[in-house]
Amino acid sequence: MKLRLVVVFAGILFLSQDYWNWSDEGQFSILGFPKVVTYFFVLQLALAVAIGLFSMKFWQEDQ
Repeated sequence: MKLRLVVVFAGILFLSQDYWNWSDEGQFSILGFPKVVTYFFVLQLALAVAIGLFSMKFWQEDQ
């Protein structure tokens, strides 16, 4: 159970590595991060949470 959450968060960090690098300096930023980075990060976070909840549902059905 906890292992799955760790895998999901590791996946987020791994995927978001790509977006930290290509930030334009002139871009509007949210919380100090470029807007594009923030959008991708929020999108990936939401996706990971959805996948996590989905897999937890199947995990409970398996037992």
